[in-house]
Amino acid sequence: MFDGRWAIAGMDRNGLRPMRYALTADGVLAVGSEAGMCAIREEAIIAKGREAATIERDQVFATLKRDFGRLVVETTGKVTGKVLSPEDHARINQEAVSQISR
Repeated sequence: MFDGRWAIAGMDRNGLRPMRYALTADGVLAVGSEAGMCAIREEAIIAKGREAATIERDQVFATLKRDFGRLVVETTGKVTGKVLSPEDHARINQEAVSQISR
């Protein structure tokens, strides 16, 4: 049970890494390293920890890709000594970002 101050959890064979949690409307906080380690009805869950971590990771990755593309465009302009058109910016940025794998 979880009352906002205390949580009772047991450590499994993976040592709670990577940790996932589910919080239910009736105050049950289930924490563990494997999805589905305890049976909780999906409609009872009001928050999940992995979803938040996935969203945050995707946002950070998108920011890194955008910044990387911008740096490649700036560096290309400096190295070539050319003034790049908006079309050049878009093409170089797209090529740079396509080289990044997840």
